[in-house]
Amino acid sequence: MARFSASVIIAPRVTAEAYFDRVAAYLAGMMRDRTAIGWHLDQIALNVAHLASDDISLEPLPAGVMLSAAPGQEIPPEAFFWSVTYSISSNAQKLTETAFTRYEKAPFVVLTHIYKHSNDFVATANSVVAENYGNVTHIVKDYNYALANFIFDCVDPDFIVVDGPKSVASLVASMTLEPPPIFVHLSCGERLRPGGLLDLMLAVEKGEVIAFPSGEDGLMPLLIPPNLRITEGGETPAIFRWHRTRAG
Repeated sequence: MARFSASVIIAPRVTAEAYFDRVAAYLAGMMRDRTAIGWHLDQIALNVAHLASDDISLEPLPAGVMLSAAPGQEIPPEAFFWSVTYSISSNAQKLTETAFTRYEKAPFVVLTHIYKHSNDFVATANSVVAENYGNVTHIVKDYNYALANFIFDCVDPDFIVVDGPKSVASLVASMTLEPPPIFVHLSCGERLRPGGLLDLMLAVEKGEVIAFPSGEDGLMPLLIPPNLRITEGGETPAIFRWHRTRAG
């Protein structure tokens, strides 16, 4: 009946808004018509919007990334999305299983240090903004007030500047981020590879990132898989997690 079933759609924000506006318009029209078909209306709406969207290109995801398994069934490593399917009441049990309860919600902090000049900072800042993740904060440690005369017209100023003697640690502590954030040290001039942060998030979620805990509060080094490329140049940035050994 429809080519979409329990679908996952990943798209740039503007494209996604246009597509789902059409989905919403179709749903609204059908729900006002008491004689219209109601079963699987969500799948039909996704398909109709696709057929009416010659200006939007959709490519199918590999079948394995979306899983509609029964409760208790083993989840293969290639599955990134799992359908609950509440139309079957017994599926509510899925929400109590490890795949949901261990879901990684950690905030990420991209940290850039600037010392004597702000050369190439625009490329670095814009590469972070382009990823457009709500759980990512870009903090810039400006040691010698190099950004004092920086012209922000050429960069989306979606970052926090910590200048002079101010401490990044005290700022992060005041943000009360839970769970403790993961830091990605991105040098001035380096650029994130498109999708690099997402790959890191998925590696954390899948347990592929190894931590080296310490006995004191501070930054705990993290070791990422050797084939995980986060920056455009292929360099592996230092990655840490804020580590607390006591409350407060």
